[in-house]
Amino acid sequence: MLKEALQYMNELGKSAAPTIVETSREPNHVYFIRRGNGELEKVSASERPEAHTALSLQAITDKAIEYAPEAEVWYSPTEIVAVVGAAHPGTVKLALVPSDQYTRLAELKRTKQAMTQIELVRDLRTTFRDSLALCGDLAESVRRVNFKATSTTQGEVGHGKASLGREITGEVTGLKTIPEYVTFDFPAYANPAFRKVRCQVECALEPDASNGCFRLMPLPGQLEVAAEAALQILADQLKEELQDSGVPIFFGKP
Repeated sequence: MLKEALQYMNELGKSAAPTIVETSREPNHVYFIRRGNGELEKVSASERPEAHTALSLQAITDKAIEYAPEAEVWYSPTEIVAVVGAAHPGTVKLALVPSDQYTRLAELKRTKQAMTQIELVRDLRTTFRDSLALCGDLAESVRRVNFKATSTTQGEVGHGKASLGREITGEVTGLKTIPEYVTFDFPAYANPAFRKVRCQVECALEPDASNGCFRLMPLPGQLEVAAEAALQILADQLKEELQDSGVPIFFGKP
């Protein structure tokens, strides 16, 4: 009876054990399957595709050339990807990160945010400090603007009625040096490898006398054209580096 009980417990333990067993002594794609009799069978799965992160365009092209002709390169506004290998394709990705200047202008376009004089000067002295080559001394010109708001009271008194209304008028002085349109010149991407890839975006600069603020608004289509031009520069660099390698280049995502 005792022997039968021990045998039953042994069989019960085998059936309750995990069917797949992994061990740190083997590569990630090697594991063991526990069979019904408790024995372990070694199994090798397909190796996991390699996934690399590139920090430069050169890293993308070097890896693609290494695997040529079993490689292809894809580019889009958000990333550049090299797909390498045939049996077990891997990827080398380079994310394209918009610059702070581009991101700020995109935010202003989306929100149509009104900025106080202090906020606009702060943006010009920080975010756009190195983007004002085509704007003259814009920060100092904005700083010299004076907003004045005056109010007048108009009254109407008649038999059995009395009404008073207040009219507020705004006046802005120092606007002679403020242009209606300004063009910012700045890096398209935050990636250190692409700091020399620059773009230009024209914006309307509008003072609001009644509220004592400014609005800085990219003109329609300017951000899109700038992004497309910057991406085309990278595409041309890819084509130049890979022109004799036999590696195809595609616009899109794999």
